[in-house]
Amino acid sequence: MSNNNFINNQCILYLAETYYKLGKRDSAYFYFDLGIRNMNNLIMMNNYAYYLSENSDSLEKAKHLSLITLKSEPENCTFLDTYAWILYKCKSYKLALKFIKSAYLKCGRNNGDIIEHYGDILYCNNKKDKAIKYWRKALEFKEDNDKLKFKLSNFKCE
Repeated sequence: MSNNNFINNQCILYLAETYYKLGKRDSAYFYFDLGIRNMNNLIMMNNYAYYLSENSDSLEKAKHLSLITLKSEPENCTFLDTYAWILYKCKSYKLALKFIKSAYLKCGRNNGDIIEHYGDILYCNNKKDKAIKYWRKALEFKEDNDKLKFKLSNFKCE
């Protein structure tokens, strides 16, 4: 690898993301771990935390990484959404609602992923009618999302 830390760090990030997209989680996680040890890259930490939560892998590690990003940038909607999603995966639905609502109000009104997550979390907080409203709104941004369409009639909390 190059002597230039920026280039090295970018290579690690691209390797981690590429392996994840190819479904090679072990390799992706290896490079994410390497990357977060060698650099203070909040985007890498956030993405790693989100991927861990999506796969219900190491949720405590995901929560720890996500909290680091939130402490650095408490107003960042993406970081708020990731933390809310991790809490959702941990079945901490009430606390997840607080963070997803904050993400939505700060800048998530035009973000289909945040809106969809808001619906999921609302549903698991026994707010089914509101959840359906947000899922329908998310469909405005994610029209071809069959998974989202399925949720409208068959959703179950994880």
